Amino acid sequence: MSTVAKLVRWEWFKLRRRWLPWILLGFLLLFSQMAVWIGFFSYNSLRSSGGQVLVSDAAQAPDSRGQFRRVSCSTLRNDGSDALPADSSPDVMQGLLAQCQQQSEQQETLLQQGYDGFTLPGSLLAAFGIASSIGLILLTVLTASAIGSDYGLGTIRPILARGTGRLPYLTGKFLMLLAAALGALGVVGAVTVLSSLIAVGIAEAPPGVASEPSDWSDAAAAFVRTWASFIPYIAFTGMVSVLTRSAAAGMAVGLGYYFAESLLGALLGGLFSWFNTVGDFLLIRNINALAGGFDIGSGGGSSGSDIGLVQAAAALTVYTVMLTGIAIRSFQKRDVAGASG
Repeated sequence: MSTVAKLVRWEWFKLRRRWLPWILLGFLLLFSQMAVWIGFFSYNSLRSSGGQVLVSDAAQAPDSRGQFRRVSCSTLRNDGSDALPADSSPDVMQGLLAQCQQQSEQQETLLQQGYDGFTLPGSLLAAFGIASSIGLILLTVLTASAIGSDYGLGTIRPILARGTGRLPYLTGKFLMLLAAALGALGVVGAVTVLSSLIAVGIAEAPPGVASEPSDWSDAAAAFVRTWASFIPYIAFTGMVSVLTRSAAAGMAVGLGYYFAESLLGALLGGLFSWFNTVGDFLLIRNINALAGGFDIGSGGGSSGSDIGLVQAAAALTVYTVMLTGIAIRSFQKRDVAGASG
């Protein structure tokens, strides 16, 4: 165990000295914070405008192909007909005001939803939801690089020649990657807390209708589930990198499978009803079900899967054990060559 711990510390030392992990962390923070700040700007825009309606440049010719522009409901109420084209009839004005009235009836609910999205703890749920998907892509790059680079640079042979066991070596790699994923999510959480405090400080007044806020336990669960959902894909990308002895191949297969299952799964599921049953046992769909995050295959929303948490956890446990076992067995049986370029 002491050998594995030393290897983890050594791998962590090497990781911190490379530029790639910091760039990947920057992308993760960028995308996760977009969820907070898009919600913030949308909330302020909705609160100041009171809603928006489309107004044609040729208001009295509804069948024309003229240009449309957005006019805020507050502008319509304050400026009246001055906000409309000169040829607008009173009926057009009444119709637009009726649309604004309909929007105002829903506005408080929309405002509350928007406010919850950039305030704590709801902002953490949004940030971890984005991180659960973009994190898989970034971890694919990091995992393939961490494992495959030793083959490409030819450093794996002298490491093993010094007496380092193959199992401790590979175990140290995997544990370091799990620790890196955990640390990255911790940074996302800390930055999200800071962003939320800043956003609340500069936001307009909170909505008048209170809703049941998100619970801090939900945020903690999202953190744990997001991190746990990374484990099987680290195992998958690591296995490919070991089998191919290449960082580039590990990245290509890892990224290719992610998008292939997400996009083709949605296509085949729409064409063949039986594929939805098969799809419930695929890797990415179960990862999304466990994390509860964004899913390309569901049309851009939440995972939307019927897979339960227990089924997802069980399936991913099997995947992790199987993929890790293949990687370890292959690494122990195959000869280690020099630098592969």
